[in-house]
Amino acid sequence: MKKDPRPILKKAVEIIQEGESETPILDAELLFIKAMESAGELVSRTRVAAGLDVEIPEGVAEKLMEFARLRASGKPVQYIIGEQEFMGLHFHVTEGVLIPRPDT
Repeated sequence: MKKDPRPILKKAVEIIQEGESETPILDAELLFIKAMESAGELVSRTRVAAGLDVEIPEGVAEKLMEFARLRASGKPVQYIIGEQEFMGLHFHVTEGVLIPRPDT
């Protein structure tokens, strides 16, 4: 059954705001997309941001809340999702890797 992802995104944003994130909405959207991907579902950020109904598999909400707690604790989104786009390329990043940034 398709449903609006905004209620679980709102809860994730609230959790993320307990930390020091300057972009809690963006963080929640990226983490939701990763949670969906881990359940075998691909969804675009445009679709999520627009609040369009999507098929949300069992366990995605719990995974998103787990990711949101990690983000609230200060862990960078890039380390949680395991990737970072930089100059049109996608890089796999882990905690032992510096996160590529345009200013570096």
